Amino acid sequence: GVNVSDIKITALNTSPKISVDAYGFSERAAVRNVSVKNISVNGEAATFLPEIEQCAYNITLGDKVIEEGTPPEVKAPKRDFPPVPAVDNPAKAYPRSDEDGDKVGRKIAHQVAYPSAEQKDDPAFPKTLSAALGNHATGASLKGIKTIPAPEGDFLQTYAAVNDPRMYALHSPDYEVSVAQKSSGTPASKAPVYENIGMMMSTGNRVVTPPPMLTEHFANFTHRGPVEVTVRMKDRAPAVKDALIMPSHLNIKPTYAADGRSFSFTLPAPQYLAIIVNGDWIRPLFVFGNPPEDPAPDPADPAVLTIKTSDDYKTLENRKKLADYRVIYFAPGYHDIGLFFPIFSDQTIYIPGDTYVAGTILGISRDKAGNNAYGTKLITQNKDVFKYAAFEHGYRNADDYVYMERSNKGTSEFLGAIENFTIRGRGILSGEQMDWFKGQEDVPAYIILVDRKGKNGVLDGLTFTGRHFHSANFFGAPSLLTNVKTLYGFHGNTDASQWGMVRRNLFSIEQDDGTYIKTGLDIDGWFAWQQNNANIFCFVRTMPKDGDTLGHSIIRNVTVIDGRYGAYGVSNLAGTQYNPMRGGFWLGINNDNSFNNFGYLADIVMQNITFETIVNPLFQFAPMAGSRYGKMIGVEDVTFDNIQVPMGQNWKSIFGVRPEAPDDFIRGIVIKNLMIGGKKITDFDEFARTRSEGRNLDVHIE
Repeated sequence: GVNVSDIKITALNTSPKISVDAYGFSERAAVRNVSVKNISVNGEAATFLPEIEQCAYNITLGDKVIEEGTPPEVKAPKRDFPPVPAVDNPAKAYPRSDEDGDKVGRKIAHQVAYPSAEQKDDPAFPKTLSAALGNHATGASLKGIKTIPAPEGDFLQTYAAVNDPRMYALHSPDYEVSVAQKSSGTPASKAPVYENIGMMMSTGNRVVTPPPMLTEHFANFTHRGPVEVTVRMKDRAPAVKDALIMPSHLNIKPTYAADGRSFSFTLPAPQYLAIIVNGDWIRPLFVFGNPPEDPAPDPADPAVLTIKTSDDYKTLENRKKLADYRVIYFAPGYHDIGLFFPIFSDQTIYIPGDTYVAGTILGISRDKAGNNAYGTKLITQNKDVFKYAAFEHGYRNADDYVYMERSNKGTSEFLGAIENFTIRGRGILSGEQMDWFKGQEDVPAYIILVDRKGKNGVLDGLTFTGRHFHSANFFGAPSLLTNVKTLYGFHGNTDASQWGMVRRNLFSIEQDDGTYIKTGLDIDGWFAWQQNNANIFCFVRTMPKDGDTLGHSIIRNVTVIDGRYGAYGVSNLAGTQYNPMRGGFWLGINNDNSFNNFGYLADIVMQNITFETIVNPLFQFAPMAGSRYGKMIGVEDVTFDNIQVPMGQNWKSIFGVRPEAPDDFIRGIVIKNLMIGGKKITDFDEFARTRSEGRNLDVHIE
């Protein structure tokens, strides 16, 4: 029902061709009931791109009427890479090295996921992959410091609301959440509901959030034992017609109040939920029932520095004081800590549930803290950033910045490595002060940044919001990320992937890759709200250096939901055109580098994964990299077990090696208990197709 007419466009260069497109839903979204006429460019009638006819339904372009276009065909991308000569003995020409596999077994991930009867009975056999690889993080010690333990038995804890006009997060105008617990006799109390609002982002990046602006509403509380949750619609919000509570496998059903203004449900144990009221995917409500904390540091202890809301820790004088304390405790309320707030070795930063901290955190060794003046100077990894208009026109001051070389070595030398550190609590850490301008990505914009040589770090319980980039860059081993909630995935490059090796009970919203598969990655429990910008499981973009093996990973108990608009928002689109996300399991390998002439990916288990969305497609196991440097890509021993895709995939999955590389192989791929569209898959051709005529390809369906 849209009419576009009588528009004159002046183009300063070659006259562009015009397209008519529905925004955002798919690569070629359907457009229906639109009339376009009398559009001119530089005084001439506009030329329309022919692609519009592919997805058109009752479209009028001048005098031409398109009742229904032809759906686009899936075409293989054009490749123009040099052929690689085949070798007589690939194993000798491309020798595999596997340091971790040689220590603990080259199929250790499969042994942990599928132990034999003898291994089950052996108390010395590791029950988790992290135990097998010795990746057990404890974080900073609180020995000798007074602590406050969580109550014993069933309990419920809610938090006071934080109110400050400087907060980017607002208080929800739509939802009110209250929680009660019968077993402990705790009466109903309110859990503050905050709201994030998506922003149009176009400078230096494509716009990925069209109007109406997406919002995120979220509430936190902590409990042990069942609780009763009530969601009430505020005055401006409509009456409740229906409420969808996800993940669906929890089978949580609401009870609706007679007045139509609220609904209630029981949460039997700590769990992260997404609730869609009246099919409104623009305003999802996320309810975070957190598990009990480990004993929290007592702010009365003299080894604890308590930062009050009136304190200014953006100054060099106060930043220097931080290095002298074992625990940094943020008092309840709003804190503006600025960017690159330092954390040092043997230190804990604690943010309680009634605290909102605006800023970013930087791991830096005490002897390197002067390199960026204890975080009071902004780090840039691009010397040319000072040539940008923001500096030339005086909006930015070059003296506020310091250069750090863009390399792993440069980062390590600049920041140093920290160890034995903890960042935890049930509060909010917001990266809202990290600006979004051309060149912003030259400033390390992680909400938390710790160099990959960091050791024994723990990140527990926080809610991240206000970010404009990846989530916490928490590299290093051992490391543990648990009970972390990451929101604010409104635009591209908000990956959730830059996290540590051991991850437990996570929630994330991302509009880019969900996670990269890294050696030793051990995920158990993840609720991924995946936007439509990239893939949820990105196996690898660049193969390991010559001969090395990437793998020995287990990812299990994951629910993936398309949070872009959901089925309600795209009900007007043809089913074949709906593209909510680029793919499920993506073996893209799209980088061809001189130090990656050949490499291996092996011993990975993906287990108990549910996609509550259409997937586009489920598997993309077809490396994209060129062959100028990369002569051989070897993939073996990857198992996909109990993969549920009830809504199906847009088109068939694809498996196959590169056509230019005769010694590439993908073998030992086992797919069992695969359900697509309610049907159990028993044959490869039912859901997938091959590339390169299936050469050196071995996929088993069980």
